[in-house]
Amino acid sequence: MEFLFAQMARVLKPLSIEKKILFSVLLYQLLTGILAAYSSIDVMIPCIFKAIFHIECWGCGLSRAAIDVVLFRWNSAYAQHPLVFLIIGLVGFVLFKTQLQKVFRKKISHRFHRIHF
Repeated sequence: MEFLFAQMARVLKPLSIEKKILFSVLLYQLLTGILAAYSSIDVMIPCIFKAIFHIECWGCGLSRAAIDVVLFRWNSAYAQHPLVFLIIGLVGFVLFKTQLQKVFRKKISHRFHRIHF
């Protein structure tokens, strides 16, 4: 276990404080999502917008919908957040594009050049 923390410390050391905070929040969301998917324990970060204004924001249900997609519960994922499949497709496209850029070390095509996320 100490080896894992030493590796994480080496990865996080050169990052700025903003990236460390973002990495920590994303790691927390990932771990709590896995915990919620495979047990009845739910310690996910609540929506602050919904807590203050008592209405759902555009992101409410997205984490739970992503968990349902990972567990292959398509109907439940769509019920939680209808745009989950579009968002997963966009994330997949961005990851695919960045991997191709790493392989070829240049911009893929001038058609995709204008797409920035």
